[in-house]
Amino acid sequence: MESLTIFYFIGTFFSFLLVGFIIYYVVLHQKKVSEYNLQLKQQELNKQQALLIALTEGEEKERKRLAEELHDGIGAKLSGLNMSLEYLYNQSITDVNLLKQVSQGISETIDEIREISQNLIPSSLFSKGLNKSMEEYVQHLNNKGLCKYSLYIENFDETINQELQFALYRIISELLNNIKKHAFATEASVQVLLNDESKLLLIAEDNGKGFENATENNAKTGIGLHNIKSRLSAFNGTINIDSSTNGTTIIIELPLT
Repeated sequence: MESLTIFYFIGTFFSFLLVGFIIYYVVLHQKKVSEYNLQLKQQELNKQQALLIALTEGEEKERKRLAEELHDGIGAKLSGLNMSLEYLYNQSITDVNLLKQVSQGISETIDEIREISQNLIPSSLFSKGLNKSMEEYVQHLNNKGLCKYSLYIENFDETINQELQFALYRIISELLNNIKKHAFATEASVQVLLNDESKLLLIAEDNGKGFENATENNAKTGIGLHNIKSRLSAFNGTINIDSSTNGTTIIIELPLT
């Protein structure tokens, strides 16, 4: 009887010890899980902050480039036109050729302002959709006659996130703008494909002179690519660039989810 009592107490003691150990293990495990979740939240926060910084830097560089275009391009043209008008005002005989130059200069300045405005705020994007907006933008480039641009968009669902559509519009226009200004190409194309249910594939090609991303001679091209990469980072997109003296191919993948 006494032995049974001893065994009972020993069994009870070990049972409490086992329960205590299990409780301790569960509490320790929950603490580790909480710490792990906290680390994940901190990592996500750090990632979001890094993306915000990258996007802010990209926007600042875009503003700087816009300021340069307004000052060096449009500002200089308007100053020259103003001087020509002052000259005509002070002349007793009208200079027809100079008047034609002033008129042409005004038309070119209006076109340049329209192009900058279209790049900044594509108002047609939300009223006409991405397909139609990009077609109009490409047609506008083709009207200049410097390079033959083609656009092909397949199976694009215009009900997808508007922020993603806007980013895609800005990425495509940035790519075409780089080709127009720096590639000296005679032919260029952009394809937007839905390669599966959750990913967009964007392919831009041209037969221009190519570029090296790190060279000082291509600093403006580098800024354009930096802006594209900043936008892609916000949507977990990827970019692959193959450039040579025979032309450039850029392949971009954007997840839809």
